[in-house]
Amino acid sequence: MKKRALLCFLKTDIHDHKRFKLQLEELKRLAISMGYQIIETVIQTRNKKSSRYLLGSGKIEEIKELIETYDIEVALFYNVLTSKQNYNLATALKCEIKDRYDLILDIFEQQSADVVSKLQIELAQELKNFPKHKIQAHKKYKTEHAQFRSSGEFAYHSKIRAHDKRVAKIRKELENLKRRKLRQIADRKKGKLPLKTICISGYYNAGKTTLFNILTGANKPVSKEPFTTLSSKYQRLKRKLGENFVLIDTIGFVYDIDPSLIKSFELQILDMQYADKVLYLIGMDDELEVIVTKFYYGLDLFDEIGIDKSKIMVIFNKIDLCSDDKIIVLLEKLEKDLKYFPYLFISAKTLKNIDLLVKMF
Repeated sequence: MKKRALLCFLKTDIHDHKRFKLQLEELKRLAISMGYQIIETVIQTRNKKSSRYLLGSGKIEEIKELIETYDIEVALFYNVLTSKQNYNLATALKCEIKDRYDLILDIFEQQSADVVSKLQIELAQELKNFPKHKIQAHKKYKTEHAQFRSSGEFAYHSKIRAHDKRVAKIRKELENLKRRKLRQIADRKKGKLPLKTICISGYYNAGKTTLFNILTGANKPVSKEPFTTLSSKYQRLKRKLGENFVLIDTIGFVYDIDPSLIKSFELQILDMQYADKVLYLIGMDDELEVIVTKFYYGLDLFDEIGIDKSKIMVIFNKIDLCSDDKIIVLLEKLEKDLKYFPYLFISAKTLKNIDLLVKMF
């Protein structure tokens, strides 16, 4: 049985008539990919967040009624909640509370298959959830054992120590894996036959893995679901396309993702940071304004995670799904900033301009 979910969104910009729709659509896609059944959507517009509930108290009462009426099991908030807000909402609404950050971590956990990804996700979960669990434990032990140095206080501090110990252990394991990865990167660049690395990055469902398969002859699974690629995939370019190239398919973006979530995949980011070229893949099957918005957000995200923009090649994929007029208007809208990047329009599905793409390597 699918969990019945309510989507919640606080809009603080009264002049925003488009961006919030894109944000809500992304939340809906993420929720559906995790198997939630979306029952209702609640949007509130107010100048600033409520420190207690994020939303105003009147809107909370409205949500309570919806939860009771439709037997809703989880409230999914687009806005990232503080630990205090999460606790207060769970107490007031009597249902599971998750924000967009929690939801993406759940997807990461569901999609992870290798040791590196699992460790990075576990660390991100520990760091995200600990403040919330700390508040819950504090309330519980304070109620049950209020006196100084009681068994409740001991249990509370034991939980904190256990958390700190686990985080330290994971960090140590990841640091060892990072050193190993950096050695592998150095070996590729300094070997008898130095290899140039081309990293495919960009948004999920933009065709990254499809392009990877075409250029390498691989048969990696392709899916419309977000984050199906968490661990980087490496493969030599097809011999007939070029010598001494390694292609890397790595973790995809989602619009408006918290940069700290992408940064938690530090080992995958190393592939982008040390690559000779980074292909920034954007799907042309989105609406024009969405493409423009994603273009600029992606550039900001590359900057946030330390990717040298001189290595970026902007690749607009899926031109088989759009008109020539759409391409012309897009170029007009991006004219000011697109001139700083090599760019190309391709179709990984029909192979249009794939030969020109390889020549750009």
